[in-house]
Amino acid sequence: DKEMNFEVSQNVTGLEKGVYQLKANIQGGDSDGAIMLLCAETSEGTFTEKFTLAGWQNWQTPMISSIPVNDGNVKVSVKILNAPGGAWGSIDDFELIKK
Repeated sequence: DKEMNFEVSQNVTGLEKGVYQLKANIQGGDSDGAIMLLCAETSEGTFTEKFTLAGWQNWQTPMISSIPVNDGNVKVSVKILNAPGGAWGSIDDFELIKK
């Protein structure tokens, strides 16, 4: 019942140089006022896509379509900020795909 702030992340290494696309599937609710971001961090910068939750099993698929990777490394994450107490949801099926 308290406000939540958290990040889930994974460092992906050994990627070929190129441009990548990142997407994830997200569902949940009771998150009014929360800031929710799908993120990709590379040596070229941080790339984000905002998303919202739309209810039970109403999956959203935020996507970042152009992520430059020059050194083979990407930090993939979801950041949830200022989520009210009682907010809920799940995150599944991340995909990082070379275009």
